[in-house]
Amino acid sequence: MVLSFLLLLKILLFIFLTKIEYNKALVFAVSSLYMLFFFSLIYLSNNKKKQTIAFSFYNIISLIMFADVVYYQYFNGLPSINMVKQLGQVVQVSESVKTIINPLNLLFILDIPVLCFYSSKKKKKIKRENKIYSKNIKTRIPYAIVSTLAILVIDISTNGYSYIINGQ
Repeated sequence: MVLSFLLLLKILLFIFLTKIEYNKALVFAVSSLYMLFFFSLIYLSNNKKKQTIAFSFYNIISLIMFADVVYYQYFNGLPSINMVKQLGQVVQVSESVKTIINPLNLLFILDIPVLCFYSSKKKKKIKRENKIYSKNIKTRIPYAIVSTLAILVIDISTNGYSYIINGQ
């Protein structure tokens, strides 16, 4: 629950730092639903390492958001998948990137060391409680999130908002 809440806050910070102009609520809603879907799959599973998986997911998303925000501040645009192929050229701009990193950017990764301690405590609690969720809960919660997301995406594409969102 804590990781979900912190990731929601990071989504808001990401929207602010990347200067999303249009449909901020829509972008936040879609991003939040994706994140909640993945966390629900993780936490409602029978996997004994669900806290480790959730913490890893949180760290990966945090690092991607950090890299995207730094890239945005340097190049005034978000990186695409094709740009990842040009990762070898990062050495050439590394000194310049160090100068644009600010405390707001660091908020994406500064909480990770503190959360390592939290995650280890949470692992012990999960092992001790050993909650087993009913099949209804395990299927209905992710299904409800995916259904909401699907309805939202269909509404976005039929009302012409997809062009606006993709243009940001």
